[in-house]
Amino acid sequence: MLGFMKGISQELFEFFKFIPSEVKNEKTILIGSGNAIKKNKMLCRVIERHFNCELILSEYDEEAAFGACIIAIIGDSYK
Repeated sequence: MLGFMKGISQELFEFFKFIPSEVKNEKTILIGSGNAIKKNKMLCRVIERHFNCELILSEYDEEAAFGACIIAIIGDSYK
């Protein structure tokens, strides 16, 4: 199970690498949404270790796409 979670984290990290440096520069937290991470604390810890930063989850129940929209709007204010 741990290997599966590390694989998920690696896939997310591969996408993260494509984000331009000027966008991800000086960011110190990750913001996440969706049931996969909200219902699996172990997956959250694996992701935090892989990205070497804190993962903050939405306190609201919502679809991952809705959470992504919120992050696109407010995410830049977190550094």
